[in-house]
Amino acid sequence: MTTLLEMSVILKRMATVYNQKVDADKAKAYTTVLGRYPRMVLAQAAIRCMEVGQFLPKPAELIQVIKKEYLEGEYYADPTMETTAWVCFRNGYSSYAEITEQDCREIFPDHEPYVPVKDIRQEKTQESLRKAWAGYANN
Repeated sequence: MTTLLEMSVILKRMATVYNQKVDADKAKAYTTVLGRYPRMVLAQAAIRCMEVGQFLPKPAELIQVIKKEYLEGEYYADPTMETTAWVCFRNGYSSYAEITEQDCREIFPDHEPYVPVKDIRQEKTQESLRKAWAGYANN
């Protein structure tokens, strides 16, 4: 369920913390072992390892954290929250307050862009004035 690209993002974040280099072969190896886990389960396991570990965790160590902390079911309930958490992790945000408009388009791809209420009211007012004027002009 985790792609090679997503695994690369997770490994890059850990490699930065542990001052290590990650190459394509390492990313492929981690994906082979851990690819069945959702991306945010792996991201949370990576965060937990970075909080306490001194070395870049091996796939088996990440699996131990996932099982010990019961992370597997944490992000299944709401896909929007999973995507939001992933965007924050991928972009290195420390809180949801840092989410940009572009991020919102990724998180909510099916939503129409925001239209200010004032513009809608103004359009309705202009239309009603046109109708009123048309009625007045025809009398």
